[in-house]
Amino acid sequence: MSIHKFVQKYHNMSQNVKAAFWYTFCNILQNGISVITVPIFTRIMSTEDYGIYSIYISWYTVFSVFTTLNLHYYVFNRGMVKYEDDRDGFVSSLQYLGVLSTTIVALVCYVLRGEITSLSGLSGTMFVLMFVELYTIAPMNYWMTRNRHEYKYKEVVIVTIAKTLSVPLLGILLIYIMEDDALARIISTVFITAILGLYFATGIIKKSPKPNIKKYWKYALSFNLPLLPHFLSTNILNQSDRIMISNMVGSSQAGIYSVAYSAGMILLIINTAINQTIVPWLYEKLKNRDYSNISRTFNFLLVIVFTVNIVLILFAREIIFIMAPADYYEAVWIIPPVAASVYFIFLYTLFSNLTYYFEDTKYVSFLSVIIAVLNVVLNYIFIGKFGYIAAGFTTLFCYICFSVCHYIVMRLLCKKHNFYEKIYDMKTIVALSSAMVILSLGIEFLYPYMFIRYLLILAIAVICIFNRKYIVRKFTDVRRKGAL
Repeated sequence: MSIHKFVQKYHNMSQNVKAAFWYTFCNILQNGISVITVPIFTRIMSTEDYGIYSIYISWYTVFSVFTTLNLHYYVFNRGMVKYEDDRDGFVSSLQYLGVLSTTIVALVCYVLRGEITSLSGLSGTMFVLMFVELYTIAPMNYWMTRNRHEYKYKEVVIVTIAKTLSVPLLGILLIYIMEDDALARIISTVFITAILGLYFATGIIKKSPKPNIKKYWKYALSFNLPLLPHFLSTNILNQSDRIMISNMVGSSQAGIYSVAYSAGMILLIINTAINQTIVPWLYEKLKNRDYSNISRTFNFLLVIVFTVNIVLILFAREIIFIMAPADYYEAVWIIPPVAASVYFIFLYTLFSNLTYYFEDTKYVSFLSVIIAVLNVVLNYIFIGKFGYIAAGFTTLFCYICFSVCHYIVMRLLCKKHNFYEKIYDMKTIVALSSAMVILSLGIEFLYPYMFIRYLLILAIAVICIFNRKYIVRKFTDVRRKGAL
């Protein structure tokens, strides 16, 4: 009966609600498979090879800002609305622009190939594969984003499942066939991306072989170029730890850090899902000047994020035991600060939501650059002095600073726009944030004492059980309001 009711309810959903459901499924699938496959690859790859692959991903992420210009983000969605009558021409123009920017970056890297390979620690072959992926990832991103915008979720689901499953399966096969495990893992990703990317690129060109390039390039560049410092700084903040650990300590330590980072960032999936759902609700409430219960709703969500992160930190030893063999066990000491960083990522996102609502984003890039530079400087100082584990703590400190800075900017913008309503309960936020820092660092001292950790986990479970009616009621209330 429950299955029948679910099917009936699904059929009664509107097209956009069905699309939202399947896009959430795709997001969970992609992130879930990436987490599930970590224990497999850590057991068939050495810490050094796993570290090299992690460094490849980090450099790829940084280079992608310059090659793709992140055209499939904000400007693409705006263009889908602005140029609704010529979407084919708009998409085709962005594809040509991406090819041009990737070619320019590739030529610069070829001229500086000696310096770049020496700095990155990656081979020339790996960089060739990287640019194959950079050339072909953009058309796939355009196709996926457009289909999401037009609620063509069936095609997106099929492609997502095919890519998400085929990449790790091919990677496992190639690792057993080839001697270079890191190269095998890279080839599996590039091969699948290249096939899909070339297919979508051909389709985009066929639909609009001669688009109005001048018009659409001018619009896209004027919109996205000012945001590039923000995109680049955010990526540096997320990736510089592994790059610097590899250069200053070694690839093996970068691999260990990557496993800990992956474990600590598991809850980022929940953060993203909550924020993507809460933003439309918040903006609608602000638009209608309905400020009732906003702070209570955010307090409840913040407590949920806080609690789940604390439980993750308490289970850190068991999580690393599942995710990797004994060579990676040092990673357990990195999980607490990284998991606490996830809490502060959620927090600064709450503050930045109001910044984007006021459409006054000139401070966003400035803040991102400052924090990224701070992270690099702190990594250089403390990794050299205390070892690679210190990178987890510098990351936590930088995200705390990021949250404080975004709060200050939010307050300045509220004053500038004569907005004096109490949206967030800062007393509760300060109390939870202080508790997160103290507990995340304090729990590290309890890792040798399994009984005490399990006692704390049991206490949290008992509190949740005794308050289950209140929690369920709050969730129901939040969902009824449309916030989740």
